[in-house]
Amino acid sequence: MSKRTGQVGEVERRFLPLEAAELRLTPAGAEGEPERIRGWFAIHERWSPVYGDFRERIARGFFRPALEALADVRALWNHNPDFVLGRTKSGTLLLEEREEGDVSGLWGEIDPPAAGVLRELAIEPMRRGDVTGASFAFTVAEDAWEEGEGGIWQRTLVRIGELLEVSPVTFPFYPETALALRSREAWRAGHPEPEAAPSGPDAARKLRQLRAALEVVAG
Repeated sequence: MSKRTGQVGEVERRFLPLEAAELRLTPAGAEGEPERIRGWFAIHERWSPVYGDFRERIARGFFRPALEALADVRALWNHNPDFVLGRTKSGTLLLEEREEGDVSGLWGEIDPPAAGVLRELAIEPMRRGDVTGASFAFTVAEDAWEEGEGGIWQRTLVRIGELLEVSPVTFPFYPETALALRSREAWRAGHPEPEAAPSGPDAARKLRQLRAALEVVAG
């Protein structure tokens, strides 16, 4: 597996498959604990489905550079910047790399607005269980590619560039594969395949000439 620097400035989005985990709205506690949106926004070391001819996974520690840098990350509703549910800088969004049992990844807790249009737009559908999908937007500082069985290319996201936002989403699916494919082509451009050894009559003639030259030198 070879590593490379990611496409600087290329924003990608990933949607957590529903079978991996779901976001949940937890009700306010009896002792004054606020109502919160909790769950996984990304899972480590779990292969995505195959899309075309590639799949990918997130390495453990992928998010660490952004979290250690105290990145100012927003929680948006369906990636819409007009609808802000929380923000790390204000303390209404908490993000961490967490491990629970056999699952590890990016865990988040959102303290959503107590009033306003988002109550009807986002919170009520989540309370009813109508919306449970999770997604995040990011750039890549380092990724790695290798060709697996059946010609399926495998991408590992090694180190994040920026973590821009996380979102509860209505439809969790896996779009924007073009960015990943551009990353693969850039990697392949920097790792050309070795030229095949010559074959056929010309190769045989060159081999005979080389042997004759060696016999002269030895004699």
